[in-house]
Amino acid sequence: MQFDKKNLRGIILISIIFCVFYFYYQFEKKQWVEHLTSVDDNKIVSPFRNTLGFIRWNSLHNERIPVMEKYRPFFAQLHYSIPNKSSNLTLTGDGWEDGWSEYKVVADTMHILLQNHSSIEGLLYFHFDVR
Repeated sequence: MQFDKKNLRGIILISIIFCVFYFYYQFEKKQWVEHLTSVDDNKIVSPFRNTLGFIRWNSLHNERIPVMEKYRPFFAQLHYSIPNKSSNLTLTGDGWEDGWSEYKVVADTMHILLQNHSSIEGLLYFHFDVR
């Protein structure tokens, strides 16, 4: 196919029309998503609002808790897994000591969620290391 000026103008015109429709569609889509995630005009809802934040330490450092409390507004609840912190497993904490198999206590916490906390739909596990 040989490109002459007429064919080139047609390709450019079709490309411009495609870009205009694509960007219009993306703009409309973005407004629709913003509408779904906004509480009001000034606030955006956290994607973790129905999630338990499961935070694991491998040693007892209570001085680190205020740092992690800054994450609380983004989660439905925070769970602190700190060795020797508690003897009970609850929605918000445990004292699991074995640093090599902490996923057992994650599974047990997930059972608590399934049995008693239907509004919490997920669990985000992260390990906390700070010096």
